[in-house]
Amino acid sequence: MLINLFVNNKFIIPFAVVLLSTALFSSCSSKKEPAKKTTIDIPPGWYLSIYNTKVNVIKAQEKKPGYMIEIDRQNDLIDSDYYLRIAESIFPNQDRILKQKSVQSKQWYFERPWWYEKQGNVPVPYALTADTINYYLNRYRDLKSHIKGTAQLVEFKEIDLKRIELLYTVKIVEEGSVQVGEESLPRIKVVFTMKWYEYCGQPCGWGFEKHREVVFAGKYKILRISGDGPVKKWNSNQKTPYGPEQWIKF
Repeated sequence: MLINLFVNNKFIIPFAVVLLSTALFSSCSSKKEPAKKTTIDIPPGWYLSIYNTKVNVIKAQEKKPGYMIEIDRQNDLIDSDYYLRIAESIFPNQDRILKQKSVQSKQWYFERPWWYEKQGNVPVPYALTADTINYYLNRYRDLKSHIKGTAQLVEFKEIDLKRIELLYTVKIVEEGSVQVGEESLPRIKVVFTMKWYEYCGQPCGWGFEKHREVVFAGKYKILRISGDGPVKKWNSNQKTPYGPEQWIKF
């Protein structure tokens, strides 16, 4: 499956569909040999979901009147696919999310909740996970189709009344080594950045910018997870009206 993106009516960058490493998520199907489990040490308050979805988009870029997307999950570090797959599969415990005052009910409809409140009917992320990114990728595609359809019915100058932007980038860097017991292990930091903006006329414009860091000691120990929690949002209102220069600025 390839979803092509176009810039200036020319094919420029495809959505690359790549199978990422799933070594930790596979198990032996033989009845004679029990499945082997690999233990990853994760700080209290989070867990690793073996049922997490995968983000199939590695790199993509598109910019047109009314919509813009930039995805960059490509890294050159050895075993970067492994670290990315694990980092995007770490979820906060439900109790951690439910402590937020904005959560109204414990009746969750997601097995792996990553959001803590809603903007209208749109979940606002508490943590950046693969589920989070896939949700907003799908929302981007849906809104893009709607904007393209609307553009055929109105004058070009009115297209800016509706706009969406999605940015998601990942950086994976090795920061020397760390001593764990008697072992000296590489210290790997995975840094996520996500920006979302949508505008559909006063006062329904809103957006946010969110970051997350997951620090590894080798492949099987997570030293630190930071960035999870309520996110600062921009909302269109009389004090913060719409303006072309306002795309996700805080």
